[in-house]
Amino acid sequence: MTWFNLGAALEASILILITFIACLLSYEVIKRINVLRPCFELKMKATKHSLCQRITDTIATILIIPFALEILI
Repeated sequence: MTWFNLGAALEASILILITFIACLLSYEVIKRINVLRPCFELKMKATKHSLCQRITDTIATILIIPFALEILI
């Protein structure tokens, strides 16, 4: 952030705020996608799946598989 010539205290405050917001948003996304919940030690939701939820879970699983394989290999 040297482009903006901010003071050290302001730069640190902005960085902490951005980190907090990113963590909060990540948590909200993770807790809503049932497939991701066990990866972060959250219990899976036991709900009846609608067609929309099944499609969302399938897409999330398909998107996660390449990342999981990259980590494992």
